[in-house]
Amino acid sequence: MPFKTLQNIKNIFKNENKFFAKENFVEEIQISEYIYLFNQFDFINISHTQSPGYYLDEEKPKYLKVYNKNNIIAITVVTQKRILKNLIQIIRLNNGPLICNKNSHNKELILNLIMGFIRKKFGRLISFSPSYIYDDENLIKRIFTLKLKIEPWATSLIKLDMDEFELLSRIKQKWRNTLKKGLKICEIKEVTDFREFQSIFNEYKSYALKIGFKSISEKKCKGWFKNMHEKNNLLSLKVFQASYKEDTKKKLGSIGILEYKKRSLYLFGFTTNLGRKYQANSALLWRAIMYSKNNNFKEFDLGGLNNTTPKGIRRFKESLNGTLEICPGEYFNISIF
Repeated sequence: MPFKTLQNIKNIFKNENKFFAKENFVEEIQISEYIYLFNQFDFINISHTQSPGYYLDEEKPKYLKVYNKNNIIAITVVTQKRILKNLIQIIRLNNGPLICNKNSHNKELILNLIMGFIRKKFGRLISFSPSYIYDDENLIKRIFTLKLKIEPWATSLIKLDMDEFELLSRIKQKWRNTLKKGLKICEIKEVTDFREFQSIFNEYKSYALKIGFKSISEKKCKGWFKNMHEKNNLLSLKVFQASYKEDTKKKLGSIGILEYKKRSLYLFGFTTNLGRKYQANSALLWRAIMYSKNNNFKEFDLGGLNNTTPKGIRRFKESLNGTLEICPGEYFNISIF
């Protein structure tokens, strides 16, 4: 690639901004409007991190819409974080933007618009992990953009537009065998009481500490659990618990499922020693999948599935034969203009 002088780069930004200003606009909006747009429009991509309600107030979420001649073409949420004793501010875009149907051909333009708006309105240091619909080669060509050596987010999706028999037939035989055992022995119920949820979450934290991984934010999970019962169109958390059928006082494990925009996501799960013996994990996950299907959800997201996923969890998820979605990676953009 030929060498670009600083003046050439300035000209690129000026011309780019002139072109964008003709018909396309980015505007910061209130969360109430973001909730409406998120639920009103269909998008070619979707993610829980771009769902209203995912971020805490202290993460300073900013909600944006991109439109063309009054037509909404994309929405996104970014967060702000200060480091080095609040001297430096970094803006974060995580697994977005969400692009409205029939606008996939504009995805590069849309990301450029958002990046330009962030630089002008919030700051010039941008950490971003774009959606799986973006191509790494195009992203790395961006001026002053570095790709970080961090394992990209990946997940596996199960389509729920088939009947239960067909879903079962797509699963590997070994998983079907463990599921059969789990369903025979386990009794599974939805948890609706907040105190019961708190007890389950404490068990999950202890399990995470024992296994050696970082648990999900307790404050976020509490908020998401409350959203489920307040029915406020925000990201919500549904929890199921497994017990031993012959003695329901014996708890075998639990699973937490995020719900947003007709997609469910496997957020966390754990089992006791007895639960592992009785395959409670398989029964819990299948119960969550069937709940989503029976409530007209379109997809079930199995959550993180990349090279950093523990081997046992990776095998467990892979055995369900979902469709992989792989994000291009983590990037950092530094703009001096």
